[in-house]
Formats: sequence, structure tokens, C-alpha cells
Amino acid sequence: IKHDAHVEMDLDRCLDLLKDAKSDNEKMAALLLVAKVVQSGDIGEEGRRRVFEAVGFSFINRLLATRQLPEGCSLNTYRKIAVTMLACFCTDPELALHPQVTSKIPVFNEGILQSSPEDPGLAEDSLQCLQALSSSPSGLQQLVGWGTPEALASCFLRRGGVSKQACDLLLSVLGRREVVAENVGKVESAVTVLAEEFRANQDALKFELCEVLYSVLSVAGEVLQAGELVWLRSIATGLKEILSNKIGVSQRNAALQLSALLCHLFGVEWVVSTEEDDKRFGLNTIPMLLSKCMLLSELPVDREHSLSY
Repeated sequence: IKHDAHVEMDLDRCLDLLKDAKSDNEKMAALLLVAKVVQSGDIGEEGRRRVFEAVGFSFINRLLATRQLPEGCSLNTYRKIAVTMLACFCTDPELALHPQVTSKIPVFNEGILQSSPEDPGLAEDSLQCLQALSSSPSGLQQLVGWGTPEALASCFLRRGGVSKQACDLLLSVLGRREVVAENVGKVESAVTVLAEEFRANQDALKFELCEVLYSVLSVAGEVLQAGELVWLRSIATGLKEILSNKIGVSQRNAALQLSALLCHLFGVEWVVSTEEDDKRFGLNTIPMLLSKCMLLSELPVDREHSLSY
């Protein structure tokens, strides 16, 4: 692969400026230029290593830790520069798993929640770091341990610039049975975020969440059976609202598929409560759910490939 000669020349100049910087202000100015070059094109593996050797982690840590800012400079400016550099490092699998990178997972979790159409850079770079970490078993464990699934769920629900990518990564992370089994509490937190929005939402997102929850619970449902199941009541309420209204066939099928999965996991008891309306709803719905359950039992779920969204 031939890298753009202009990008390499620009990188040379910026790294020279960074090397010759005498003060923090000069380093900051040079680092801003390095960040722009990194974002403007493919600097290649050699270029990334040169950036790492010139910048290192110490200055990035200072950028993230400082609270004394020059006039007219926001805290987000420092954070964006630091995360851009880390995203550059994360394209190297070895650097991505460096403890100085994995310790920044809370920064990335927060970064994906700061997406805006006007300035998506921080969210995009943060997501790039999370995606890089998810490509290895140890990185996955680190992500779940630091609560990334809950952050990804929240990012998806905010419908920002990286919400689709956040949902894809969430399904990828929670599609690993071994990861789910070892981090039940963290997974339950993410499911609770999705379930509560499913209960409260009154627009098209409710039907998207049917599919997302089905994909997640196809893998995580059995592990979550031992929890408090507060989220299950939220899902039941959302399904009742959907199935009690006139909706299209595809929307009804998505709701019935999720309902049938819950019946398969938790029995039909979750459908019925002591409320009279819920009793009527249960009596009207259970026959349809039983039909779906029979179909599910006859057609084994390919759990590995059911997580596409």
C-alpha cells in the first residue's frame, strides 16, 4: 500500500515540531497538528509507530487529567486530542491491549455518549478504540468489566451519529456466551437500559428494540434467569402496548417472536399479573405465544448467527 506522500511529509513536519517543542503550549500546538494529520489520511503502520514514539502515554495522560485550561480552550478539546491519538495507537493490536490504553476504557465509554452531528469526532474515535479492544478475548473482558455494554446501549438509544455502530458492537460483545456468563451484573445493566426504553418509548424505536432485545436475550437470557428480573417486567409492559394495538404484520411478528422467546426462557407466568387488563391480555395472547414457542422448539436457534441487526 502506497501512502499519500503529502500526508507523510506533513507528519514529518508535525513530529519535528513536537520534538522541538520547549513548553506545554508548544507541545499542544504541535499535537493539534499531529491529530489533524492522523485524521486526514492513512499514515501507515510505520507512521503510527512514529507517532506513538513521539507522543507516548505520559502527555496523553496529562491531557486527560488536566483541569487548568488556557483561556478559550475547553476540556473537550484536550480530551478529543488525547482520544484521537489513542485511536491511532489502537490500530496496532499490540498497543490496543497496552494497560495504558485499557485503563482509558471509561474515557471511551463517556466519549461515545458525546456524539453530535456538528462534531462527531470524539464519539467516532472513542468507538474506534472500543472496536479495536473487542477484537481480542482479553479486550472483550476488559470492555465488559468496565461497563461498556451499558454505555453502548445508552449510545444506541440516543440516536446520535454512531448509534448504529454502537448497536452493532453491543450485539457483537453480548453475542459471546462466555463473556456474558462471566459478567452477569454488567450484562443485566445493559439489558435494563434497553428494556426501560422499550417500555417507555412510543415511536419506531420500540420496534427496533424488539429485534435488539431478541438478539441479546437469545444468548444472554438463560444466564440472566438468576437475576432480579426487573427488566423483564419492563419488556412485558412494552410488549403489551404493542400487541394491544393495531400494527403491521412484521411489527406484530417481531413482538411475538420476542414474547415467545421470553415464554421459552421464563414460562408463560411473566405474561399474566393480578391486574384485570393483564389477565385479559394474557388470555388473548398466550395462544399466539404457544404457537410461536412450538415453532421455536421445532426450529433450533442458530445463536451465533442470530445476532445480525
